[in-house]
Amino acid sequence: MHVGLLVPPFQGHLNPFAALARAFVRAGDRATLITLPDGRARLREDGFEIRTYGERLFPSDSFVATEARMGVLSGRAGARAAIELTGAQCRAIFEELPPVLDALQLELLVMDQVCVGAECLAARRELPLGVACAALPLHREVGVPPWTSLRAPSRSPLAQLRNAFDHARFFLGALPTFRTFSRLRREHGFAAMRPRDLHEIPPSRAQVCQLPELLDFAHTKRPAHFHYTAPWVEAQRASTRDERFPWERLDGRPILYASLGTLQNRLEWMYAAIAEACRELPYQLVLALGRERAALPALAGEALVVGFAPQLELLQRASAVITHAGLNTALETLRAGLPCVALPITHEQPGIAARLVHRVGSAKALALRELTPRALRAALLEVLEEPRYRAAAQRTATTLQSLDGPSLAAAALRRAASER
Repeated sequence: MHVGLLVPPFQGHLNPFAALARAFVRAGDRATLITLPDGRARLREDGFEIRTYGERLFPSDSFVATEARMGVLSGRAGARAAIELTGAQCRAIFEELPPVLDALQLELLVMDQVCVGAECLAARRELPLGVACAALPLHREVGVPPWTSLRAPSRSPLAQLRNAFDHARFFLGALPTFRTFSRLRREHGFAAMRPRDLHEIPPSRAQVCQLPELLDFAHTKRPAHFHYTAPWVEAQRASTRDERFPWERLDGRPILYASLGTLQNRLEWMYAAIAEACRELPYQLVLALGRERAALPALAGEALVVGFAPQLELLQRASAVITHAGLNTALETLRAGLPCVALPITHEQPGIAARLVHRVGSAKALALRELTPRALRAALLEVLEEPRYRAAAQRTATTLQSLDGPSLAAAALRRAASER
């Protein structure tokens, strides 16, 4: 079967989709990863093909500038910028993706859940469609706090009222982009989008997520065609030593690994707080910027600061992790059996942090308004010295290490295509 995987050029989406593409190839399929032009430079063709679209609306290096602007945002501003970018991507999907799909002659299209518009193109071609969630799946129900919340679920009427209010506030913030989606659908001969279309995948499609069920809060309204899997990470790649990293600069102390991801990673005050918090601890701080090495104001202590780090390899050596609670880093940290301190910045990161704290029990979380060197140091010492955090992480790791997430996801999508 020829499978196309449509994904935005964010590194945090490209990496898990590349693992998913290789899982299709291992199963005997042909896989083509489809992305905007800037995505090609971030991928290595390793078992799958790469095709681009959107060269007119998103010429090369346009995403680089966009990410630089988004990198300094947090909270609602960061979420709003991402939603607006999804609207611009939707236009490229409608206007520039069709000839690519026609040329590829796919038998299954797997779209990232944020690639809105691709479901219309698939329907027009009677092309089987699957949806893959590299981040938290966008299902909402009043019994579960929204993705923007650090709260635990509660059955109390007041908590559910608060959840409903927060879900509605999120939708209102996305309303301009929602109207863009609807206008583009009408312009291309499709019905206008309904509010529930943002959160419900029609039953004729399969939806897979790299979020394992053991990490999620209990839902009562998951679609029947939704599949939990496990991290879209390939174990054999975790054991490959990256010689570009300055391994000789590791001084023998236990490692604290810190990363704020590859998007909202230009908040310099956060790096300063992390370095100050770790300055007097008997650990070596390895701080990955998630972007090309850039000049930072002088940081306290002697942190080893790099642009990009071999994260999977370093997690095998680390004692604990400081993370923005992006789903990829959260899952890789759990898979390594490590406790962490979560510093959610924007998007669904608070929701992921809430699951690490309240569902798994392997983390402490600090909202940005609470982040000071003193508060972070106290949180670090707690997760390092209280055995329950590491024990919870290691229990979870035992389960995750026994699962092949990419193969589980690919199998579910292939079944949906064959049973259509």
